Amino acid sequence: MKRVLFIVYHFPPAAGAATQRILKFLQYLPKFGWEGSVLTVKDVDYPDLDHSLLDKIPEGTKIYKTKYWTPFGIYRRLTGRKTKEKIPVAFIKDDHKSIAERISVFLRLNLFLPDAKIGWLPYAVKKGVRLIRDGKVDAIISSGPPHTCHLIARNIKRKTGVKWIADFRDPWTDIDYYSGMKRTMLAEWFDLRMEKSVLKEADYVISASEGYLNILKSKGIKNHYEVVTNGFDPDDFVDVHKIQTDKFIIAYTGNMPVTRNPEMLWQTFDELVAENSEFKRSFEFWFAGVMDDEIRSEIKGRTFYNNFKDFGYVSHQKAIELVFNSHLLIMIVNKVKTSNEILPGKIFEYIATGNQIMVIGPEEGEAGKLIRQVKQGEAFDYAKKDEMKNYITERFKDWKDGKIEKYYSEESNKFTREKITEKLSSILNFIIN
Repeated sequence: MKRVLFIVYHFPPAAGAATQRILKFLQYLPKFGWEGSVLTVKDVDYPDLDHSLLDKIPEGTKIYKTKYWTPFGIYRRLTGRKTKEKIPVAFIKDDHKSIAERISVFLRLNLFLPDAKIGWLPYAVKKGVRLIRDGKVDAIISSGPPHTCHLIARNIKRKTGVKWIADFRDPWTDIDYYSGMKRTMLAEWFDLRMEKSVLKEADYVISASEGYLNILKSKGIKNHYEVVTNGFDPDDFVDVHKIQTDKFIIAYTGNMPVTRNPEMLWQTFDELVAENSEFKRSFEFWFAGVMDDEIRSEIKGRTFYNNFKDFGYVSHQKAIELVFNSHLLIMIVNKVKTSNEILPGKIFEYIATGNQIMVIGPEEGEAGKLIRQVKQGEAFDYAKKDEMKNYITERFKDWKDGKIEKYYSEESNKFTREKITEKLSSILNFIIN
């Protein structure tokens, strides 16, 4: 077995697509001659936790944890938050009302570069260098964001010469939450300089979508580039609990920050509930995840509020159960300048359910193209309320007529975690040879 070390901030009990990506790589890499280990942080300060994921770590996986420092403690004191209060994923936004919040966002955007995890770098580099010099690693993979992980890997490579793959789940200087935010020219220059150094010094650059990879290539740095998407594991859908219901279920799982607020969808639900008494009696909208408080307050004032079922944050397995038992799934692409390039990780598990998917976002964007490729739904631009309404009405009619069936295409089989990991193993073999 050859040995690869993953440098990642998100690892169980951290929840989310970033964690799932690494767990599945660790699970399937041994089939292709690679044994994975992990360098991550201890005493975690993640916003979302799923302790059930600890049981998903492959037996025998070596996990190395180091100290780290983040400015979250300072942020909590500045904003009057409790010591253990979780910091929301989408706290970087331009509509904070308090001066303390605004100052905090400014400092994060312009001082803590590339991100608030930069305080982990010295500890992680020291440990990573030691592991390589002890002969325990043949290659390393850094996965970001946080893009501090890439700087850690870059510094380890500079000190040891180890082969290195930089895995971009999202862009760096073009990441969606920077859209519309004010940053100083110096901060933008320095951030871009760090990004280009990673693109230049990595032995291979991979990305979770074609659109993201094109953004990275646009920086003008020559290297080996490849798309390695997220995916789904068929085993996660074996023996899923069947929920008995007489309702027409539309579901959404995951985070919903203000950049994903689907105003036209809410209006569509309001109109359907007001105009169609049968729809009003039979429809439920299931939400599971973290929703911005402003959006939740808005929904409370909506006509369809009595049809809204909020499960809050749930485990990964529970989320699978909810989407599997739904009749229509909603995928919302962040409304930012890079919307066309966004391909959310959860879209693959949506596909694995066999259910129809309604994408709200650019119709020719990465998410819309994928849904049409696997023949499991449609994409509608953010403003196309009438088209959304017609589509939901058609799905509701199919449900009433007993015509809702799960659909699995040959195209979807390309996105199993095992096949995605096989592609990663080929890249690993390439760089060490």
